[in-house]
Amino acid sequence: MWKIICKIILPTLFLLSGISTAEAWDKGIYLTQYMLEKPDKLNYLLKEAKATGINTFIIDHDYYSSHYAAAIAKVKAAGIKNVTRIVVFTDG
Repeated sequence: MWKIICKIILPTLFLLSGISTAEAWDKGIYLTQYMLEKPDKLNYLLKEAKATGINTFIIDHDYYSSHYAAAIAKVKAAGIKNVTRIVVFTDG
């Protein structure tokens, strides 16, 4: 009986002790680069994201634009994480 406790039960309890019941989750939405670079649309999305608990934006980087870096900085300043999706095949 002691061998079972030492080999199975104690390691299992040790592993389970590291699991938190209140884990942090990322909740995100997907944005195209076009949507990101429209200031009125971006402001609306940032406001709604804060209201609904969204903390991540997955954002396309499809083409060069001088507005992209400023929009990403605005997203970061709002406390939202960004994940850049680099588009390799632009025609589908």
